Amino acid sequence: MADSQDPERGGSPAKGPDVKDSDVEPTAATPFRSEIPADELLVTWDGPDNPECPFNWSLPARWGLTILTSMGGLVTLMSGSMLAPALPSIGKDLNISDSEANMAVSIFVLAFAFGPMVLAPLAEVFGRRNVWLVCSAWYVIWNTVCPNHASE
Repeated sequence: MADSQDPERGGSPAKGPDVKDSDVEPTAATPFRSEIPADELLVTWDGPDNPECPFNWSLPARWGLTILTSMGGLVTLMSGSMLAPALPSIGKDLNISDSEANMAVSIFVLAFAFGPMVLAPLAEVFGRRNVWLVCSAWYVIWNTVCPNHASE
């Protein structure tokens, strides 16, 4: 029956028994059709019991991932926030001027602002997980090396 075809499958919208094709406005909006095949956009699981589906993960696994993700965001925010109040002590301990100590915060803010412009395309090419792991390792390495570096 042509009148009850699904518009998503290319047919006309379902019409009541009293509606004719001539009653439909010629400028009526048509559904947006993406150039990407629908099966490439649809995420499905192999049945309701698929172990890869997050709804089927154990409670500790779900909470662990939630905490890990939250801590990743917290580390980013705390890095800059904890540095600002410590600037006078850092400047005194390292024998540097206030302007040099403030430069550390400025560099962090610039990296925080412009870093995503570099990391976002890399995440699209290499995958978000890989970029996240490399950046986390970079962060840990430099925070391990910096305290052991002798200053002037």
